[in-house]
Amino acid sequence: MREIQPMPGSACYRDGRIWADQRGDEVKPDFAVLGLAISQLWLTSCSPPVHVASADGKSAAIESVERVLTQMERDWADAIVKHDAATISRIVAEDWSETSWDGTSFGKAQALADLPFETTESITMDPIKVRVLGNVAIVTAGDVEKSSYKGKDTSGHYVWTDVYMNREGQWQVVATQGSKLLP
Repeated sequence: MREIQPMPGSACYRDGRIWADQRGDEVKPDFAVLGLAISQLWLTSCSPPVHVASADGKSAAIESVERVLTQMERDWADAIVKHDAATISRIVAEDWSETSWDGTSFGKAQALADLPFETTESITMDPIKVRVLGNVAIVTAGDVEKSSYKGKDTSGHYVWTDVYMNREGQWQVVATQGSKLLP
């Protein structure tokens, strides 16, 4: 028997060495069985959890996240109409930033500070689409609103993209980019 160097990630070796016959292509039977068993255990333990898919192929976990984020978008719109800073604070992460339809960028503190200067009489939501990518989700939507900011009419049809992150089990929006559609 001759000694050969183990391949990275190989589970069939002893004392850092794989044992093979003179051709180098057969491992001792006892190590082959052990290697097979270890490989099977490793594959089983590294497999992703099994999720039951719905009729459209989505797992129940993804559908649950989609429902949660869709509701958060609706809650956020309602909070803007009601000037509900507590709900907005729950939905929006501390490090959130928005690039608005007019090109301005601001964070959570500025958005909350501007809340008293905004008047939103109504918001009619467009369909909301959610794409879940692990601990990140991208939400696209829009609305038609009757609104004003510091006395200036800002009514119109808006579309936006929100990026959510799941941090320690809680989803929060971390970035927003919005556009105002031309009439």
